[in-house]
Amino acid sequence: MMPRHRLARPMRLGAVLLAVLALSCLEPERRALPESTLSGRDVGVVLMLSDSAPRMGSVVSVTARLVGAPNGTPRVASYTARVTYDTLALRFAGELPLDDKATRVSNAVGPSVRVAGFAVGGLASADLFRLSWQVRTARGAAALDGLQLSFSELHSAQHEDLRSRLRSAGASTGFTVR
Repeated sequence: MMPRHRLARPMRLGAVLLAVLALSCLEPERRALPESTLSGRDVGVVLMLSDSAPRMGSVVSVTARLVGAPNGTPRVASYTARVTYDTLALRFAGELPLDDKATRVSNAVGPSVRVAGFAVGGLASADLFRLSWQVRTARGAAALDGLQLSFSELHSAQHEDLRSRLRSAGASTGFTVR
């Protein structure tokens, strides 16, 4: 039989390894408000983050998503938007593809990225576009809080201008309509 003190060390090591393994399997939190905050004909817009607590040097994807009120989200036929950001805190890394057969373009100039897209019968998903940024500061989450989204054009497949119905549904990001 092994002395008691010889068993304690391997058991502690095993417990520590188990805790590290459990923590490494956690998914990053995605920030968004529930759809119930919208009412009537409102159309919510949220910026979905791939990582809500990024570290310096990591790349974060940001998806602009429409969320509907109880009566649903209208299909978007076309949009033009601008995302502005703090260039000291974030570096634009590029546009990420969405697999819905819509046509999209993006153009980064200075502290903003202009994006546009269309689909003849309306976008198949509620995701309008997905962009990525590299975090340049240790402030991580605070750097992402500075993202601002504005739409200069947003039309449904039924030719309705949706800008007057837009409401922010994002928990942490700014949202304006021009």
